[in-house]
Amino acid sequence: MSVYYKLTQLLKPKTMKGIRNNIMWSTYLLFIRLWLGYAMVTGGQLVLTVFSVDREFFEDWFGCELGFPAPLLMAFLAKGTEFTGGIFVCLGIFTRISSSLIAFVMLIATLVANIDYQMQEHLLT
Repeated sequence: MSVYYKLTQLLKPKTMKGIRNNIMWSTYLLFIRLWLGYAMVTGGQLVLTVFSVDREFFEDWFGCELGFPAPLLMAFLAKGTEFTGGIFVCLGIFTRISSSLIAFVMLIATLVANIDYQMQEHLLT
C-alpha cells in the first residue's frame, strides 16, 4: 500500500458527525479564501493604472518615499502580484504559489514600512 492511501484512510471521517464537521470546515476555508482573494484583487487593481493615470503617484511613492530602484517596475510587480494572486486564490487555482507570492509581497511591504533606509528600526516610535 502506498503512503497516500494510508493517509487518506487515516484522515477519512468514520461517522456522519465527522463528515458534517469536514463540510463545515471546508465551507469556512472557502469563505476565508474568497475574502482574501477579494481583498487582494481590490488592493491590486491599481496595477491597471500604473502606466497611465497614476504614474507620478507610483514614481513618488515607490521611488522617493520607499526608496526602491526602478519604482514603476517594482510597483507593477507588487500590485500585479496582488491582483493576479488574488484572482488565483479566489478561483482556487495555483493557491500555494500565489499565496506564497502574496505573503512575500506583504512581508516586503511590512519591512519597508517599519525599517528606515539606514537600517535603524523605528518600530515603536
